[in-house]
Amino acid sequence: MGLGYHDALHYAGVKTTKFGIYLEHLPEAMALAKQYGMPITRLHFHAGSGYLSPQLETFARILVENGRFLDQLPDVTTVNIGGGLGLKLTADGHELDLERWGDLLANFAKERGVTIQAEPGDYLIKDAGVLLLQVAMVERKKETLFVGVNGGFNLQPLSVYYQTPFVVVPTVLRQGAMQPTTVVGNINEGIDIWAENIPLPPLVEGDTLAFLNVGGYGSAMSSNHCMRGQFSEYLLVD
Repeated sequence: MGLGYHDALHYAGVKTTKFGIYLEHLPEAMALAKQYGMPITRLHFHAGSGYLSPQLETFARILVENGRFLDQLPDVTTVNIGGGLGLKLTADGHELDLERWGDLLANFAKERGVTIQAEPGDYLIKDAGVLLLQVAMVERKKETLFVGVNGGFNLQPLSVYYQTPFVVVPTVLRQGAMQPTTVVGNINEGIDIWAENIPLPPLVEGDTLAFLNVGGYGSAMSSNHCMRGQFSEYLLVD
């Protein structure tokens, strides 16, 4: 079973995956560990990335499936559930019910007598990062209004890889009607689109756009594609 923002972020499920050890191969792994004197005291799983409240039923079933491994591993004292906690990405999007998520884990830990570990990095940092890019072009082509900025998907590729929506906010709000706008980057690729047909006020060259919820996996996934990988990072401490 997999779960997450996008099908490509499901690390388990119907399609056979390269990750982890399947239950039918567990005896072989246990025998190998025993051969080399390695006690198995910790179990780790990672079913997907970006799960929200609607996926918590699936998450509960994943915990049950995890128990099938624990049934054969009596020395396990710790279960690492990986990361994957999702954040609300759009104004009308779903959130993650942390209280319900915690209850599921607490019940599982109590029933199985294990300690739970988690890796909530993206959940903690995604909303903490803001990407600032400058408007370099405003041009209408046929029915589409394009706003080009001085940075491309190579700086933060999540929108291209997983269609993760970024919230685009002008730092200066000009008077005028909102109009459907497609925000594009400066990379020589047709997929270099930050946001498509989103309502934005009038913009001019030199304006700055703030891209929200970009904090997770930003510079870590960046590249120097088209020799345009130069950027600066600033840590603001309150």
